[in-house]
Amino acid sequence: MQTPHMNYLAEKGVVFNQSYVLPVCTPSRAAMLTGYYPFKIGLQHGVIKDKEPMGLPLDFTLLPQELKKLGYDTHMIGKWHLGFCKWEYTPTFRGFDSFYGFYNGAADYYTHVQGAAHKVAGLDFRNNTKVVMDQRGIYSTDSYVNRAKEMIKYHNRSRPFFLYLPFQSVHSPLQVPKKFEALYAHIQDHDRRVYSGMVTAMDDAIGRIHQILKEYKMLRNTLIVFTTDNGGAPHHGGSNWPLRGAKTTLWEGGTRAVTFAYGSMLKKTGYVSDQLIHAVDWFPTFITAAGGKPNLKMDGVNQWRMLRFGQPSRRKEFVYNIDDVKFSAGIRFGNYKLILGSPGKYSTWYPQPQVSKHKHSNKVQLVGQGKHLYRKFSSEEYLQSSNPIKSLWKWFCCKTWSCAACEVTQPKKTQKQMKYMKKKLRKKMQNLKFPKGTETVNRNLYSLSGQTEHKVLNRLKKIVYRNEDKNENGVYLFNLKDDPLEQKDLSKRLPHIVQKLRTKLETYMNESLVPSHHVNNEPYSNPELYWGNVWSPGWCH
Repeated sequence: MQTPHMNYLAEKGVVFNQSYVLPVCTPSRAAMLTGYYPFKIGLQHGVIKDKEPMGLPLDFTLLPQELKKLGYDTHMIGKWHLGFCKWEYTPTFRGFDSFYGFYNGAADYYTHVQGAAHKVAGLDFRNNTKVVMDQRGIYSTDSYVNRAKEMIKYHNRSRPFFLYLPFQSVHSPLQVPKKFEALYAHIQDHDRRVYSGMVTAMDDAIGRIHQILKEYKMLRNTLIVFTTDNGGAPHHGGSNWPLRGAKTTLWEGGTRAVTFAYGSMLKKTGYVSDQLIHAVDWFPTFITAAGGKPNLKMDGVNQWRMLRFGQPSRRKEFVYNIDDVKFSAGIRFGNYKLILGSPGKYSTWYPQPQVSKHKHSNKVQLVGQGKHLYRKFSSEEYLQSSNPIKSLWKWFCCKTWSCAACEVTQPKKTQKQMKYMKKKLRKKMQNLKFPKGTETVNRNLYSLSGQTEHKVLNRLKKIVYRNEDKNENGVYLFNLKDDPLEQKDLSKRLPHIVQKLRTKLETYMNESLVPSHHVNNEPYSNPELYWGNVWSPGWCH
């Protein structure tokens, strides 16, 4: 991918190769802004949905609130996703002097409407508490960078400031200006091509922000930290190769974050750090960097000396998550990682997306390794074929519900019937035959999306990607130093290590687990019926 600006900042700063977050965005954001594990907050299970009457509990002090005590101006631009059913949950009531962005987890990048693909839709864009109406048709990344440049330009330089800028990129829906997608015309897979363009568009925005900081001579005393909030989603163009798993899972592919720091105050730079750091550590680390004293009772530990001088990490263990709804948990102690329960529904190794050297190449490539070997077609060959995947999708769709191409309307299937049908679908896919070839296609269809069939394929890929790991005991142990790809389960060979880490997890569960706060949807949240087609606070107590 073309990311010259992020590459520059990373190369001139510090890359953290052992940086960890939560499997999805709401818990990761809660961890970063509170310094506490999400299972102590009640936000450990999934994300806050648009119609859920809940938010980040008000009895937690957030990072911007502490920074304001130290004299900082605090600003937020981008994605919130920590609840908005009442004003008290929203950014300008949680320590931010200003907010320019959206409340939910996703939205159209141009219309800024959330829920258009579902039954309930509304505009989701705010300037502080006011609805933003003048950005329709403008790519959100551009809206955010323009706001950041304006804020930096007019900032009172006698006061320190904190800018929290969680871009909408590169979350679904996959959308990007054509000039960025065109940079990847050689990539045949539609999702991967657009996704790559989105990454480059974000990199361009980061470059523009870096440039204006330079123009206004603010780099001398500015620390820049970049981190992702979860792993990539292969069925939406992402890639965690060679790590195992994906977003939503406890595997390394779902929890190890791309992270780097840059700033003139860093005394050791230009290297890759293998020291442990977790999302909860950023709170006390930033407070220390700002001249304050962090709360020693929080889960986060102060990593400022590691960040600044390259000293050893003060962290020896961390909890991946404890999900009391899914009954899954994970912990790392030293080099050992223990998972109890299901790690998640994306449990394999998804091969790195491959591209042909020539855009219109008719060569057939074999991609992947071992059991993940599958046949990749050029888009031209795929379009000339008899579209076996499209036919298979029609079979599954017509057997389970109603598609436009179906002759008979099917009654709604029960959960048990759907499970049986998905099992049959996987079996059919394992024996799927393609024209001009004899290879058997694996369940991983990562690079088979033809340009005109990608929407059909995406729905099919979602089904086949969600393959549960077959560990019957639900206990996994890995030595991440020797086995960073999580290929060798040591749980049966090292039962004493399993017991030691299990005891640690059970202590966390018994002493500090707060039940998940997730509740039923609130009908009064409907923006179309009650809020003038805008997602708005005011419908919970």
